[in-house]
Amino acid sequence: MKKTNNNKTLFEIEIIKNINSNEKINNIQIKENQPEELNEEEIEEPKKEEKIQISEEQENKINEIKKIRINNSLITFSRKNRDEFKEKIENLSTLLLEPKYSKYISLILDGEVKAITGENFVLVYDTELLANEFNILLDEVENVLKEVLNSTYRPIAVSKDEWELIRKDYNQNKDKYVYQEEKIKENKIKEEKNDIELEFDDIIEYS
Repeated sequence: MKKTNNNKTLFEIEIIKNINSNEKINNIQIKENQPEELNEEEIEEPKKEEKIQISEEQENKINEIKKIRINNSLITFSRKNRDEFKEKIENLSTLLLEPKYSKYISLILDGEVKAITGENFVLVYDTELLANEFNILLDEVENVLKEVLNSTYRPIAVSKDEWELIRKDYNQNKDKYVYQEEKIKENKIKEEKNDIELEFDDIIEYS
């Protein structure tokens, strides 16, 4: 066929060449448009959540306060009261530009008010890390709330996972939630810094 001079045959050969050429192009385009395979080595391991380093004494204080305040926040749970207080908290966003309050207001607004009874309320955070950060700064947060809301409040923070367990327990055992007096009058959760730490606060690094 390569040596033929017949016009018809030559024409048919050209058609076959073009067909083969188009098939190759189409195959290349199909491969290019297909999603690439995800190799195992390309799958990233989920990042482990960092933990705030706290002393055993701090942890014990937080757990004691947390237990009482969660209980006292749920004694007379009311969605109406919760939503009204939630709006009051959200209005604190106007203080975000105030240097004196911005750090604490930002931390408060990162959580969501889930329950309030009297002066006790529960804030829920996406992670345990954020909840712990709030609880370590509990004394400072309470002082800020007293200044900006002109009233004493006793907040506590929990993670979403922890709140889900609390919610289920409350729905099944509402009657067990009765007022408990808070024995720790002065929380002092955040440990006091010594003189050297206060003087060189910005440059000291801890291993």
